[in-house]
Amino acid sequence: MSDSIFKKIIIGISIPILFLIISWTIWTTKNVFSCQKIELSLQNYITYNNKHNDNVFNELKDLNKSLNEGFQTLNNKLDLSIKDNSKILLDLQKQIVQNK
Repeated sequence: MSDSIFKKIIIGISIPILFLIISWTIWTTKNVFSCQKIELSLQNYITYNNKHNDNVFNELKDLNKSLNEGFQTLNNKLDLSIKDNSKILLDLQKQIVQNK
């Protein structure tokens, strides 16, 4: 074989191989940057989600505190009402006993 045919064969094989290497490099680079964008988005989502969870937890804690205070106030009112009702019933009982 002559040198010119040999060079043409080498060039004919080298060009597709070079094209494949460049294409693979571009494809890999795009995938890497795409993965980095997705990773950044997920990190931002995790940060937002953690903040949101903390806010919800704090709101629930405040709600629990508010409910406990409300129940305590209600219990105090019920206790006063029961005492008042007991006094009224005792007064009625005394009046009934006195009228007999």
